[in-house]
Amino acid sequence: KSIWSINKIIKEIKKIENDLGREPVLGLLGITFKPNVDDLRESPALLIASEISKKINEVYICEPNLVNHPFLKLKDLNFVLDKSDLIVILVAHDEFKKLVINKNKLDLCGALSEF
Repeated sequence: KSIWSINKIIKEIKKIENDLGREPVLGLLGITFKPNVDDLRESPALLIASEISKKINEVYICEPNLVNHPFLKLKDLNFVLDKSDLIVILVAHDEFKKLVINKNKLDLCGALSEF
């Protein structure tokens, strides 16, 4: 699933890059193992964020359940939403479920789905 997600994100980045004429700024929402926890152990979202951060110049990450991370720079939600050309939701935290995102977006975890 992680490799599939990384490839999907890269494909979307390339599409937006053509429209913008530059590499888009990427915003990633959520890096924990599952929604509403601070546990990073075996987190597919953390792996995705780490790999994508190696490939894209400007990546902003919001993880509302953590204050900081040893090698990823975490930003607050409003900053990420404001600065990013593409928003990718990796973990369905409650904070993300009611968002209205009027930008390019990829919801890889069903956070924006109505149940």
